[in-house]
Amino acid sequence: MKNIYIETIAPLLRGLTFDGERGNISILEDDSKKVDFAIDKIRSEETLPLYLKGVKNQNLLNKEQLVEKIISYTIDKFKDYIKKYKQKPKIVILENIGIFYLGESYDDAINVKNNFEDVLKNIKIKSKLSEPQGCTEKKNLKIITD
Repeated sequence: MKNIYIETIAPLLRGLTFDGERGNISILEDDSKKVDFAIDKIRSEETLPLYLKGVKNQNLLNKEQLVEKIISYTIDKFKDYIKKYKQKPKIVILENIGIFYLGESYDDAINVKNNFEDVLKNIKIKSKLSEPQGCTEKKNLKIITD
């Protein structure tokens, strides 16, 4: 199933970003830990990703039906994103599958990827700093002085 999503969405993103001359280059990263972390933690950063969920009841569909559902869902979400943010997404996160980084050139897509990784690192550092540190609670402590 994962391959069907990747094979369908990768060229679709290029087409959806087509400006009359060419579409954006996309780079896929399929690190599931990073995908899960990004979905959980990135909600209000400078570069808001477009989040795509899997098609419901996908096991009940044949390959052609699944591809059609993926395409229509992706197009709808892409249009909603542009309407809301007045720009095309630079990052598309496919739940449980991977992250696409989009750019007008390969270097631009790599810069988007590197910047997003920096955001993820900063969030990880902030959440580690905000975790409670080991402390011992002292109860019934009596100080006796002469």
